[in-house]
Amino acid sequence: MDITIYDTLSAMRSIIAAPVPERRALYRELLIEPLRDHWSTIISRFAPQMVNDETMAMKVLWDVDLDADLSEYGQALDRLELFDAWKKADAALHLAARTFEATGRSCSEEHITGILVLGNPHERVFMELNRGYAGGQTPGYVILPIWPTDYNLPRIPSALVHEFNHRVRLTHEPWTAETTVGQYIVLEGLAESFATELYGYEYAGPWVTSLNAEEVARSKTIIGQALDVSGFDKLRAYIFGDELLKQWGAPGLGLPHAAGYTIGYQIVQACMQRSGKTATEATFVPYKEIIEESKFFA
Repeated sequence: MDITIYDTLSAMRSIIAAPVPERRALYRELLIEPLRDHWSTIISRFAPQMVNDETMAMKVLWDVDLDADLSEYGQALDRLELFDAWKKADAALHLAARTFEATGRSCSEEHITGILVLGNPHERVFMELNRGYAGGQTPGYVILPIWPTDYNLPRIPSALVHEFNHRVRLTHEPWTAETTVGQYIVLEGLAESFATELYGYEYAGPWVTSLNAEEVARSKTIIGQALDVSGFDKLRAYIFGDELLKQWGAPGLGLPHAAGYTIGYQIVQACMQRSGKTATEATFVPYKEIIEESKFFA
C-alpha cells in the first residue's frame, strides 16, 4: 500500500501569511482542488446539492474564517510542527498498514492519503467534548482535524490508526443504506480497539473514556434496544449522543456525547476477551458475530 501525508503544513502557512483578499484563492488552489475527492465524497452523502459549494468544502477541510486575524492559527501550526506531527502521522499510518499486511488481509485500497488540518478552536463540542481533535475518512483518505493541546498531541497516532481501521473494515463490511446501529457501534469499537492495541489504552480518545458508570449503563440500555435501527438520520443519534443532535436541530434520546463509541468499544473488548482474538483479527469478523460473542447485552 502506498501512503502519502498531504503537505497541509505548507498550505495552511501560505494561506495564513497571505493578504486577506488573496486567501480564498490560495485556499482553493492548495486545499480545495487537490483534496476534492475527499471533501466532495463527504458532501455528496449528506448534502449532494452542495457538492460544489466552496463554503461547505471549507467546513469539511479546514474550518477557518479567512477574513479574521489568523495569528493564533500560525501559533498552532508552530506547535504541531515542533511536535513533528506530520512525521508521526506518516509513521502511524505505515504501522497500521504493516499490522494488517502481516495478517495477509488488508485494505483493498492501494493508496491512502493522510490529511492533518487545524480544527476550529471556537467550536464548543470540538474543543470541550472531543478535547480538540476528531477524525474522519473516505475512500483513499483519512483526516485528522486538531487544535493542538497537551492532551491531544500524543494521541495523533492513535487517532489516525483509528481512521485507518475504518478503511480496512469498510472494504470487508461495507457501509450501505441498510447499515444498522449495531454495525456502526461495532465499526467504531473496532477502530478504537485497534488504536489501543497499537498504542495502549492511555492514548484512547475521549469518545471511549469519558462516560461514568451511570452513563454507560443508561447508554447500554438505550442502544441495546436499537441495534437494528437503520438510516443515518436515525442511527447517528445512537452514535454521537444528544449534544450533536441539538446542533443538528434533532431531538435527543437521553444519550451522553459519543455514547455509541463507548458501547461499541466495550462490546469489542468483551468479544476479544472471550474469543482470544486481537482487534486486528476481529476487524474481519461480521458485526453480528462480534455482538453475539461479546455477550454484552446478554
